[in-house]
Amino acid sequence: MNKYWLDLANESSVPNAYQFGSDFLMNRTGQNVGNFVFRKAVSSLLDNVSDFQLLGWSKAKNVVFDDNSEIIISCANWLGMSDKDEQSNLTRAKVVENLSGKCIVLGLGSQASSGQELSFGPNTCRLARALSSKTTALSVRDLNTANALRGLGITNVVVTGCPSNFINTQLTKDLFERNYLQKSTSWRTAKLFISEASGGNPLSGKVVKRMLSILSQSPGSRYVLQSPQLLKYLYRESDIFPAFYERAIDSSPQIAKAIIKNSSQVFSSVDEWLFSASFHDLSFGMRIHGTMIPLQAGVPSVLIAHDKRTSGLASTMSIPSLSCDQFLDSQAFPSPFSFLELFMDNLDAYFARRYELAFVFKELIEANGFQVSDSFSKLCQVTRR
Repeated sequence: MNKYWLDLANESSVPNAYQFGSDFLMNRTGQNVGNFVFRKAVSSLLDNVSDFQLLGWSKAKNVVFDDNSEIIISCANWLGMSDKDEQSNLTRAKVVENLSGKCIVLGLGSQASSGQELSFGPNTCRLARALSSKTTALSVRDLNTANALRGLGITNVVVTGCPSNFINTQLTKDLFERNYLQKSTSWRTAKLFISEASGGNPLSGKVVKRMLSILSQSPGSRYVLQSPQLLKYLYRESDIFPAFYERAIDSSPQIAKAIIKNSSQVFSSVDEWLFSASFHDLSFGMRIHGTMIPLQAGVPSVLIAHDKRTSGLASTMSIPSLSCDQFLDSQAFPSPFSFLELFMDNLDAYFARRYELAFVFKELIEANGFQVSDSFSKLCQVTRR
């Protein structure tokens, strides 16, 4: 029996990443280290994932699939509207149309900037229909994606949230206790795990300005990168400092450079990322997977939702979140304790929704003829009790 996992060349880490430059790391991660995060979760959800051969899309074009094949497709936010999305989705669509055998599609998502309405090109529509035709129940990340697909006549969609919600099947509420953080706790005494700022929102520049201000007051905190934007500068491959950050501190770009150099960190392994996150008091930021990692490591985490995708995922999974406007309100959120308070007020709702989504995922996996992992099965049993 032929078992394939249509994905990147690496599942959730880049071995010996220190030997290579930024381009290699980005190529191996699909231009965003966050792509490794939901792929890591596949092993938490499905049984015997190690039996499946990782197969990139370019190589998949040359594989002959038959009725005995078993295929996992772990999706990113492929339903985008750019020319690059259209080009990539044509390649994917051609491969998916030629698949035979048993197939499961996990975590298909859509991508739109703040204020944009979803409107897909022909290749993206073709891919969506191909994925739908190969699976009994199609896992999508949020209601926005589900509604967009239903608008294309695709009806076998199931809203599951992101698979990364189940990286840690042993996550419990007590891990999030932070009794030592009080109203009087300052940024200076809290150790923060801040996920990278993202453009695409009119307030993104102001958000990164406040992030850098907080980092300047919080020695030992980390600014966790996922995208290529700062990597060439930090790898010393280029002297060019991105204007997005240079503008954040108008009076002195040198201060912005110093803050970024002293606090930035990027991970080549999800396990390393999770382990490092667990040593921190609190996390917030604009990246959904940059939020899911500390959350799965038991760190109180707040997402700054900046577009339909991130707000949709926060709503679907009941992840504690703020809008960009709310994050910028330094009177409402003046200190680490105010972020912790928001998180703890929403913790019960997060776990209740997580338990609901666990059963949604279990039913979807079994409906497609696959088996859940032992650890995920145990999570569902605990949830049922």
